[in-house]
Amino acid sequence: MDIIKPDTKKFEKMVQQMLMYLYHSDRVFEIVEQVCLDLDEKGAQVQRERETLDCERNELNVAVQRLKVLEELRVAEALAETSERKEKMDKESGVAKIAYEKLKEQVKDAANEIDGLKAELERRLERLTDLRASIVEDPDTCVAKLHELREEVSLHKEQVESKEHALFEATEHLQLLQDALERSKAIHKQALMAASAHEELAQSEKERERSTAAQARTLLELESQLGELKALVEARKHQFEKIQEEDREVRESLLALEETEQQLKEQREKAETRRRHLLNETTKVAGIIENVQRTTVTMKKNVMCQLIEGHGEQMKIWKDHVNAMADFSKACRIADDQIEARHAQLTALSETIERVASTGTTHN
Repeated sequence: MDIIKPDTKKFEKMVQQMLMYLYHSDRVFEIVEQVCLDLDEKGAQVQRERETLDCERNELNVAVQRLKVLEELRVAEALAETSERKEKMDKESGVAKIAYEKLKEQVKDAANEIDGLKAELERRLERLTDLRASIVEDPDTCVAKLHELREEVSLHKEQVESKEHALFEATEHLQLLQDALERSKAIHKQALMAASAHEELAQSEKERERSTAAQARTLLELESQLGELKALVEARKHQFEKIQEEDREVRESLLALEETEQQLKEQREKAETRRRHLLNETTKVAGIIENVQRTTVTMKKNVMCQLIEGHGEQMKIWKDHVNAMADFSKACRIADDQIEARHAQLTALSETIERVASTGTTHN
């Protein structure tokens, strides 16, 4: 009876798959370890960048607060000074405007008076011409009138000079008032520029607040990325531990498979030894049976009985051999059942190893 042997090719393929899985699992282990190291390094780098950003943000906040306080103080001082100067110049401008209007009226009146004096002077000159013409007729009267006219002309000349001097002074005062008005306009322009600068400062403050909010959002995003990286590192660590556990299970399965293979080899050797022994015994029994049959055919009935009694011991041996063959057949069936069970276990283990190997290849 032949003993059922396992499929060596399938067993070799299974062993090759296990070795390939071990090879890939080592590579996966190295890759996962490198990825974990990279993630740890990246996490440390992100932590350092976060600390640097925190320091820079604190320094920036301190500098911004100081700058804000200084700018508020400077703006408050500038606004107070500008407001004070504006009020002062508004007062001076109002007074100067009133004086300017008065002087303008005075200048206009003086100009009208000068025009009147010029007209009067022209009339006097005409009268003087008339007097010169009539001096020939009445010299004494003309001389008296000439003296009067000279006095009037001198008086009018003094009045004109005084009016011109007053007009000159009024013009100078008007020029001073115009200069003061220009200065007040310049101060008003500076006040407008200060107000515009204050608005620009408020706008820059809003821009800074928006920039700070953007930096805060960036910091939150970095913290979120750091949390994701930490979660990814934890997941990779769990995955690495799971792969290590699977690797350990596969190594244990490989050791169990090697032990099973050794046991199967020993069982095959024992079965081969028992088979050879059984074949030898079967050959011996077959020879004895042939001898008995030949003797039985040739002997007579009485001699056959004697021969049967004489060969009782041989018949007993033959019976023992037949019983041994039955026991061996039963043992062979039991061994066949065990081999089939082992073969089913090895097939299931091979399928498990193939799935693990495919999983390891996917991870790689």
